[in-house]
Amino acid sequence: MLLWNFKNFKRSEFECNCGCNILDYYENNYLYMVLYFLQPLREDINKPIHIISGIRCVKHNKAIGGSAYSYHTNNGTNFPFRPTAVDFKVYDLPQYFVADRIKENTNLNYCGYKMYIDKENYCQGHLDFRGYKARW
Repeated sequence: MLLWNFKNFKRSEFECNCGCNILDYYENNYLYMVLYFLQPLREDINKPIHIISGIRCVKHNKAIGGSAYSYHTNNGTNFPFRPTAVDFKVYDLPQYFVADRIKENTNLNYCGYKMYIDKENYCQGHLDFRGYKARW
């Protein structure tokens, strides 16, 4: 098992917001997300990446209105790419800049990916490793 030894990210940022311990069972999925995507992106853009949501237990996902097929949950499956989703926000950078840096540094052919401007006019994104390309 890899260790949470990243300059800019802590394990607690990826835990389910309800306080359950589901991350204990899927920790490697999120370690790889940080190792191969988030930490390199953080170093490239030289701005903090704020984690909004990492793993969610099925109960919490339902309580917040998440999709029944969300990649934030294992959804009762043993599919190897679940759960891997992360929602994040970057302040003070244009959406197109962050999107270009993600496209430049990440093989998105195996990812679910979405970038948008949130209601506060900040760049927000979603990324998951699902094994195939998905955009929405």
